[in-house]
Amino acid sequence: MMVNTSNCSFSTTPTYFTSVAGIDQVWNLAGFSCIYSATQTSFSVYPRHSVNPLGTTSAQLMTSATAYQWNLNWLGIIE
Repeated sequence: MMVNTSNCSFSTTPTYFTSVAGIDQVWNLAGFSCIYSATQTSFSVYPRHSVNPLGTTSAQLMTSATAYQWNLNWLGIIE
């Protein structure tokens, strides 16, 4: 999942931090706190189901995300 941060107009690549919130089953997620390909305007995370990471399809993950109202929270800090 690529997160677009261009509206923030960072002058350099910030240090990004993430968390996930929702109404249930958030503890079954992994990978959302690992930041990849960070730039001034975006970064990527690759969340996955921690109980069955290889047997869960992206469609199943999206169904759970919708049902449990998961959302990715993020913060970018310029040091």
